[in-house]
Amino acid sequence: MRPLAKVLDTLPLIVIALMFVGVGTMGVFAGGLWASCALGGAVLLVLTISISEHRVVCPRWEASLFALLFLSLVWISCLYAYDTAVASYSALKLTTIIIPLIFLSSTQIVAKAETVVPFIPPFVAMVIIALTALCLLLYAGTHHFDSYAVVNTKLNRGFSYIVLLFFPLFAFTMVWCRQTSRYYVLPVLFVAVIVVALCLTYSRATQMGAIVAAFVFVAAVFLPRFVSWAMAAACLGALGWPFYARILFRQAHERVASLPPSWFHRVEIWDYLSYRIEEKPLLGWGVGVVHKLDWTIPHGALYAYVVQGAAHGHNAVVQLWVELGVGGLVVFACMSLWAVYRASRLPSTLRPYALACCSLALCLLLSAYNFWTDSLWAAMAMTAFAFAVIDKSKLSQC
Repeated sequence: MRPLAKVLDTLPLIVIALMFVGVGTMGVFAGGLWASCALGGAVLLVLTISISEHRVVCPRWEASLFALLFLSLVWISCLYAYDTAVASYSALKLTTIIIPLIFLSSTQIVAKAETVVPFIPPFVAMVIIALTALCLLLYAGTHHFDSYAVVNTKLNRGFSYIVLLFFPLFAFTMVWCRQTSRYYVLPVLFVAVIVVALCLTYSRATQMGAIVAAFVFVAAVFLPRFVSWAMAAACLGALGWPFYARILFRQAHERVASLPPSWFHRVEIWDYLSYRIEEKPLLGWGVGVVHKLDWTIPHGALYAYVVQGAAHGHNAVVQLWVELGVGGLVVFACMSLWAVYRASRLPSTLRPYALACCSLALCLLLSAYNFWTDSLWAAMAMTAFAFAVIDKSKLSQC
C-alpha cells in the first residue's frame, strides 16, 4: 500500500503542474484550452486528493454560497425566459463550469499546491518562451499576411488570459529574486516580452486594461487603501454602464463614429440592449438569450455595424442585467467587490499586483468577452488560485 499511497499523494502535484504548463504554453495561442485545463484539472484534483487524504474535498464557504445563489438565479430565469430551450442549455452549461471551478478555492487543494511553488521560476521561463513565439507570430501575421487582422484576432483570447496570470507570477518572481538575492533577469524578461506582445496584439481591450493596471499598480504601492476604495467605487459605478453608453450614442454620435470599428460596434450593442433592459429591468429576459433580442428598436436604422442580434453583450454588466435582471447586477457587484476586498487583504508584497490584476479583469469584463464563456471563468479561477497558493507560501510572507 505504501507505493500506492505515494503515487496517490504525487498525482495532485502532477495535475497542478499540467494545468499550469498547459495554459502557460499552448494556452497562450489557444484560449479555449484554459477551460479544458482548469475544469479537467479541478475534477482530477478533487478525486485524487479525496482518495489520498481519505476525506472529501470541500470548496470555501464563500465560493459555495456564490455558486448556490448565482446558479439558483440562473435556473430561475429559465422559468420565464424569452427562449426557454436556449436558457436551459445556457444554465446547464454554466452549472458544469462553475461547480468544478469553485473547488479550486479549497484549502486542501491550495495546501497541496504549495509543494509546486519552487517550480514557478522555471514555469515563468516557459511562459516567456511561449510569449516570445506569440510575438513572432503576431509580427509575421501583421507584416507578411494580408489577412493579419484575422490571424491576430484569433490569438486575442489566450493572450488576454495570460496577461491576467502574469500578475501573480510576476509578483512571485519579484519576491523570489529579492529573497534569494538573485539578479532580476527573469522578471525583466517577463515584463519585456509582455510589453512587446501588448504592442503587437490586436486586442485593444487587453491593451487598455494593461495600461489601467499599470497605473493602478503604481498607485497601490503608495496608496493601497485609496486604490482599494477607488476600485470598489469603480465597480459600483460600472453598474450604470448600459445607460452611459446610450447617452454617449445619442449625444456624442460623431465622436463615437470616430472610434475604431470594434469599439463603435460595442457602443451600438450597448445602446440597443439598454432599451431591452428598460423593458424588463427587474427579471431580465432569461440567461443566454441576448442574441434573440430585437436590435432594431429604436436606433437600428442608425447603426453602422449592428446588422443582427449580438452574440453577447460584450460587457458583463449589460449581459447580466439584460438576461438576469437586477439579480444579475447584484451578482456583478458582489463578485467584483469581493475580489477587490480579497486583493486588498493580501500581504504588501502581493497587494499591488492583485489590485492591478483586478483592474485588468474589470476592463476585460466591461469591454470584451461573453461572460458565460467557460475559458473566461477558467482564467479568472486559475489566476485567483495562483494568488492563493503564492499567498500561502512562506516566501510571500517574508
